[in-house]
Amino acid sequence: FAADIAGSDSSLEPYRVDLIAGGGGDGGLDVGDVVVWNDADHIYVKYLMLDADWCLTKTALDVAITLEGIPQANGNPRVGRFTWKADLGYVTEYSESVPLPVEPGTSVVIAAYARVNQVANQSVTESTWGKGRDFPGKNWAMYFNYRVASPETGGGGESPASDDF
Repeated sequence: FAADIAGSDSSLEPYRVDLIAGGGGDGGLDVGDVVVWNDADHIYVKYLMLDADWCLTKTALDVAITLEGIPQANGNPRVGRFTWKADLGYVTEYSESVPLPVEPGTSVVIAAYARVNQVANQSVTESTWGKGRDFPGKNWAMYFNYRVASPETGGGGESPASDDF
């Protein structure tokens, strides 16, 4: 697993989505952010807890060129089959480095899952997802798009095709 890469030399403006716990939708709880940026060789995904009542205990991440490239069964993501997974203990941030799968200007699909625990009562756990569009299955799992930035020009961010959530 990648070490914390918060000090990466990337000069690009990061893209952020909320990290939603408790079932998503209007009833979900925003407990943090998923921050994404890239350099010439990697996409960096950082889980960042912003609600001091919660901590990260596990993460699972997949990045693909299309939604079909994310492991799924009947339209529901298969978190256990995601490419990047980490058991963390109790931390407030964690970062993953993913080899860049496409050229700058191309969008990728990111499914960012985490399990969080309450700090005061660690037996209370919630599943979380980086906020975006719903997977086509029957659960509340979400994914979002990220447009890979050119390291020379900066930028990055969400794909124009995903701005309606």
